[in-house]
Amino acid sequence: MRIGEIYDLLKGLTLDVPKAFRQFAGPQSQVTHFINALAQRIAYCGAETLNQVEQGHWLAASLFARANIEAVALLDRFACDLDPRTPRKDALQKITRYVFAAKAFDGGGVVHINDCLRPVFRDDPRLEQNYNLLCEAVHPNWLGVSKLGGEIDAKVEAHLRELMVECSRSCGVRTLRIVQEHFEIVPVVENR
Repeated sequence: MRIGEIYDLLKGLTLDVPKAFRQFAGPQSQVTHFINALAQRIAYCGAETLNQVEQGHWLAASLFARANIEAVALLDRFACDLDPRTPRKDALQKITRYVFAAKAFDGGGVVHINDCLRPVFRDDPRLEQNYNLLCEAVHPNWLGVSKLGGEIDAKVEAHLRELMVECSRSCGVRTLRIVQEHFEIVPVVENR
């Protein structure tokens, strides 16, 4: 499957937690909305990374690629932390760590993105190297930001293209695995 096809597939999916988990989460719950919003964010960021690469907009591609890595790490941590295949009664308390993970909501013990990234990077050290480069590339006071906005050397362009495609592939494949292992795909019902 091509990388773009992975993100097209994700755009068309509606996810739900397994039936056993719904007794804690409830139908059409905040959890369902959260996982679908996150899956759509991954689909959008992954597709836009590839789109921006094709257009040669390296700064935008870097921003989307970094956001994609973080969204995939959050989905991965969410799925592993809650493990919807084995529901627990404290699941709703754990859910608030993700759904209200902002200081404004003061959910207490909110999930920090670095905690989500660590396990992903243990599994994929190359993704960590790429993420670190992307963090530097999008940092507003890094000299490279101005370079990414204009014409760049052909070797640098080839390296950036390779890095972005590798990140997109890794994130797309990981997302599909998470979806298949932890969530149910809701069949599309066509209106006739």
